[in-house]
Amino acid sequence: MQYIIVAETCSGKKAWGFTKSRTGQIDFAGALTEKELSESKCASVLASSTYWSQPWYAWLPAELRADISVHLCKKDEVIKPELYAFLTHVGALLLAVDAGDGLLAAELLSRRFGIFQAYGELTQYIVKPVAAAALFAWVYGRFSDDSNFENAYRGIPVEEDVSTLLFSAVKDELDPQPETETPEAMFVRYFKTHVDVPVTLGIVGAHYRNWAANGLDYLDSLMEDYIAEDFIQHTTRVRDARDALFTGTAAAVQAEPYNPADPNAIVVLFDDLEAAVSGGSGKTKAGYLRATGASILRKAHPVKYSFPAKLARLGNNQDGRNGVVVKIVV
Repeated sequence: MQYIIVAETCSGKKAWGFTKSRTGQIDFAGALTEKELSESKCASVLASSTYWSQPWYAWLPAELRADISVHLCKKDEVIKPELYAFLTHVGALLLAVDAGDGLLAAELLSRRFGIFQAYGELTQYIVKPVAAAALFAWVYGRFSDDSNFENAYRGIPVEEDVSTLLFSAVKDELDPQPETETPEAMFVRYFKTHVDVPVTLGIVGAHYRNWAANGLDYLDSLMEDYIAEDFIQHTTRVRDARDALFTGTAAAVQAEPYNPADPNAIVVLFDDLEAAVSGGSGKTKAGYLRATGASILRKAHPVKYSFPAKLARLGNNQDGRNGVVVKIVV
């Protein structure tokens, strides 16, 4: 193994390896076992890039809270700048793919697209397990310009971006048929024939509903007097309680065929955080799936009125720390 990416989480270590051929070709060796990691001989260790910083998010699940490092296994190797950049950035992408967070993978690609584009085929191979869900979330789950992807779908040359990279990674699985169907129809067909696909999606209208902002403000007011106490006494009571609250937050993602504004609307509800803290129950509306994405899901599953779901994280590229991301199973 030439290079090893290690992510240390609260539940243990995860590691992925890269090999290098005599001609300089970099290949992804996949996840490493604990034995393979312990037997590896590394000459030096680098900290990962800070382009992905966990404090940017109001809450992340445990599998995404990690200290990422790059282990170089060959002594005195001179690494090209573009490879050095790729290695110090790819750890967060590997973590997102491993957690099944396609939207986060797309967001990470977007932040440093030039670095990942330099190793385009390798990046496509890494993101392939979540590429279909990531492409759907990136194109139809946010407020964004879909024209670049639509042109690429129809074979019109475009400047490569996140959507075209993801599309290339999963084209064989999506089986595009531009002569007879639109990109939206392609995804309708995909979700009809692929069951139990986990998809992470940002919620629109989150700022209007303020489920996250109001809940976070309420929690901050409760914790204010105890955070310093935790710090002084070297305990984690407050952090653990906060994490347990979000980890245990139940979600409901369901159709609203009676909605006068949009009969394809899909609403997202979560436990009322204030009620949960006081021992109560009940859900409150947090927002909706974007109309274009919701329409695709409803057309793919017209008699499916609810989708298994959970809170994926708080914070995303589009809405900052208050952005709400839900993971649903389509």
